[in-house]
Amino acid sequence: MRRTGTGLLALSFLGMLLAPSVALAQAYRWVDEQGKVHYSEGLDSVPPKYRETAKPIEFPKAPPPPPPAPSPEKTEGEKKPAEKPGEPEKPKESGG
Repeated sequence: MRRTGTGLLALSFLGMLLAPSVALAQAYRWVDEQGKVHYSEGLDSVPPKYRETAKPIEFPKAPPPPPPAPSPEKTEGEKKPAEKPGEPEKPKESGG
């Protein structure tokens, strides 16, 4: 059982190390001799003769999250102070 825990820990650590490199990958756009547009992840995946003309692609940044919704107004019942614990309930008056 100890072996499984150690392996899982090592695998988790390796995953954390690799995650930032995926997030920081840069995409490039380049055009070949026939005028065909190509897209590549990383400059090293662009053929050497096209690397000078390859352009990094700028992706728009994600918009900020919307502000939290305002809380609804409290009703009259919620505005009254809470009764003390252990205090007997007051009978409601019936009108009629």
